[in-house]
Amino acid sequence: MKKSRLARVVPACLLASACVFVTPAALSAPLYDITITGLTDAEHTRDDGYQFSANSYQLNATGQVLGRSLRFNGALSKGQSSWLYSNGSTTKIGLVDGAHTVSGYQFSQGVRLNDAGQVIGTSNRFITTSGGFISGFGQSAWFYDGAMTSNIGLIDAEHTRNDGYRSSYFNNFNNLNAAGQVVGISERYNGGTTNLGNSAWLYSGGATTRIGLLDAEHTGSGDKQNSGISMLNQAGQVLGSSLRYNGGTTSLGTTYWVYSGGVTTAIGLNSAAYTRNDGWRQTQTMLFDGLNEAGQVVGTSTRYDGTASVTGQSVWFYSAGTTTDISLTDAEHTRNDGHRQSNIQTFSPNRKQFNQAGQVLGTSARYNGGATSLGQTAWLYNSNDASRITLGFTDAAHTSSTGARSSTGNILNEAGQVAGVSTRYNGGASYAGNTAWLYSGGVTTAIGLTDVEHTRNDGRQDSNIRQLNEAGQVVGSATRYNGGGTLLGESVWMYDGTDTTNIGLSGAVFTRDDGYQQDYFSSLNEAGQVIGESYRYNGGATQQGATAWFYDSTLDQTYSMDFSVRSDGYALSNFAFLSDAGFALGYYELFATDDSSLGKRAIYFSPDDGWLELGSLVDGGLSTAGWSYLADAIYANGADQIIGAGLLDGMTDGQMTYLLTAQVVPVPGAVWLFGSGLLCLLGIARRKKVTNDQ
Repeated sequence: MKKSRLARVVPACLLASACVFVTPAALSAPLYDITITGLTDAEHTRDDGYQFSANSYQLNATGQVLGRSLRFNGALSKGQSSWLYSNGSTTKIGLVDGAHTVSGYQFSQGVRLNDAGQVIGTSNRFITTSGGFISGFGQSAWFYDGAMTSNIGLIDAEHTRNDGYRSSYFNNFNNLNAAGQVVGISERYNGGTTNLGNSAWLYSGGATTRIGLLDAEHTGSGDKQNSGISMLNQAGQVLGSSLRYNGGTTSLGTTYWVYSGGVTTAIGLNSAAYTRNDGWRQTQTMLFDGLNEAGQVVGTSTRYDGTASVTGQSVWFYSAGTTTDISLTDAEHTRNDGHRQSNIQTFSPNRKQFNQAGQVLGTSARYNGGATSLGQTAWLYNSNDASRITLGFTDAAHTSSTGARSSTGNILNEAGQVAGVSTRYNGGASYAGNTAWLYSGGVTTAIGLTDVEHTRNDGRQDSNIRQLNEAGQVVGSATRYNGGGTLLGESVWMYDGTDTTNIGLSGAVFTRDDGYQQDYFSSLNEAGQVIGESYRYNGGATQQGATAWFYDSTLDQTYSMDFSVRSDGYALSNFAFLSDAGFALGYYELFATDDSSLGKRAIYFSPDDGWLELGSLVDGGLSTAGWSYLADAIYANGADQIIGAGLLDGMTDGQMTYLLTAQVVPVPGAVWLFGSGLLCLLGIARRKKVTNDQ
């Protein structure tokens, strides 16, 4: 029996007047010291005092922060500086020599910060044309080691146009590892102005090495070569690709490779079954998680019949020099003409399909023994014993009258648990929605919302997967109906290992006049807490902003608060970050008594501490520290440090970035001080629990 239930909800009560709130005695939120992290000197201040700094959403474990600040010369914009905040000071980083400066203009962008305080980024190169105009002249890739910035791309004659143009860059977030190794791409030229493709490179130990496949098969006429980077792991192994050529200018597809220990190895399936009659081969790997720390890779290769006709696609697994087809290839998954189609989700950064244990999540198309498609089978491949486990439901409710079945594994965690969906049928051949499920320890369990509210009058139910954590907890969404055939929005639910709970917001404020409700999911942490938002309505059909909410599965409670509500009922709050320590960060929009917007204000929430305006936790108060207000909070590290942006005293425009660092001793109690239009503390109301049998 599976239970689906509604969470206990902490509902908002609206006040128009200002409120002063005192926290419970159990308040454990710390006091914070606040530090400016952006650049505030004359170079980064306009003549009217305007300053603008922004975080790059990167705060490492030791409290170092990567960001950017706009540059000025009087009233003139002069580009952007990249900076690193470390140990109480902010340092401008990037390349600022003559090649990267023209008429005082510079533009640098930090890309990645590691826990050692090393940074990679790019700086634009410039030239002044004969007419006096500033023109882009490529860009340089750089590495900051904590003391100096070095140009690390390929800068030799082969990678420089005859007029001096050069361009090196990064094309993926996984370009810098903890050891300070870096991968990137540089454009190639023929000694003149003709582009000859791209070179892939690895920077390690102070030297930049060109990598990739450079043999005749991967070189076109005129010495054209084109290699790219997919990702770099912590062991210094690189996953990349190189274009193949026919000896002339015609491309013959892509070969993927792994660079390890100075050796580049071609991977993927390259036999005759994967080669078109003109020599074309097409291989692809996963964009974000294709290479694990063991040097294993997952990808796909297109199949051919010896001519130009495609006969499907295979999923392969590479390990220790061997590439293996791991698709389902039995009669059920082979069309009568030999066509087989297997897939992995290659472009889903938040939906892991490949883990560090060498497990792979994929699908293979099913057939009826002839040419008719019968859906697809979801499977899990285990590289340690080369076994495959088929996933999803195969019972009558998930099999059509024609024998069609279709399951998809959406997310795989490191424990080998899988969250996915199986197609439902109406007893005939008609589609009747999706059943969400969790595979764990050899057992597949139906999860999701299946009560009357989430069932159409013809029996259709639609639950979908959003996230799976390492504890095997799942968050998903379910379509709502009006008791008939009309769609009435979506609910967000969580499966905690036993029950499925409807965790979004309901009630008049969150319900359109026709019954429509819309909840959105943002994030699930390892503690079983979830953040999201729900649309607000005016009692009619007009949307009136959105309210952020926080669900705690241990307490079975959903918390929400509208800090500031306009007289017409509009309010806006949003969470940007959820920590595994159990607190969330975000912002709300503050309105004056005349309903004019006063901008955003940063918020902090945890079940222990309640809702706090983040600025109220600054030791001595924001004004004492020289700040007007904190506008947002976007990220925190495990050391209880928080980054975001706000306005300094005297600022009427622009923004400045900050770092909050928790003091060692928590505050035993504190006062919540909010301006006019804020809301009172919330009471707890038990909502009705709904039970479904399945």
